[in-house]
Amino acid sequence: EKGFVYGVSAGYGGSVDAGSFAVTTSIAKKNLQEVLDIISGEFQRATLGKITAVELDFFKTRKMKSQKRVMETADSWVDFHAYDELIGNEKRLSLPEFLEKVNQVTLDDITRVSEKYLVKESWYLAVCGDIEEKDIVVHY
Repeated sequence: EKGFVYGVSAGYGGSVDAGSFAVTTSIAKKNLQEVLDIISGEFQRATLGKITAVELDFFKTRKMKSQKRVMETADSWVDFHAYDELIGNEKRLSLPEFLEKVNQVTLDDITRVSEKYLVKESWYLAVCGDIEEKDIVVHY
């Protein structure tokens, strides 16, 4: 929106007893503080219950469409099912069941999970480039 980043992505990874959520971006050094403020501001919006129904519906639609598209390759199909197979999960979700779970996410779910996991104490910040710790302030 502001043209600060060269690219941005967000993703998650998980296992039986651990997980992570990450936002990755590449930016010019002069924009670092403002980009950190924007990202932390979005996390704060989530924990304060300020995500809107329009934003949630946009995410759900995008996730469902992209998940269907991603599943068009054999490799992706295997990746989707491999984790549950490897850990012996009795409740294996089919693609339609997974998409229904995505569709059932509510604004209250987002706030509840954000309050639990998007806390300042769980943040880790990694920066590459000509940056020193004194150059970074996380306002959260």
